[in-house]
Amino acid sequence: MVDELEQFQQDLLESVCQMKAGKAARLRQVPLSMAAEARAKVGVSQSALRLETFRVLRFCLKLSTVGNLWFTHHILA
Repeated sequence: MVDELEQFQQDLLESVCQMKAGKAARLRQVPLSMAAEARAKVGVSQSALRLETFRVLRFCLKLSTVGNLWFTHHILA
């Protein structure tokens, strides 16, 4: 049991030293979603994109409401 613990400590210390030296045991490339790729190309964070999306949707809703009111008042009256 003591030998196993000492071996584990030695392996762990060696791993930490390798990480600090920039030697990775393995590298993993995680594929980005289409949305993440688009944000990366534009250079916009997820929260900034969300705020901009809500701003655009709110603007479109206002246009839709104004358009519906105009149509109702001028065309259907």
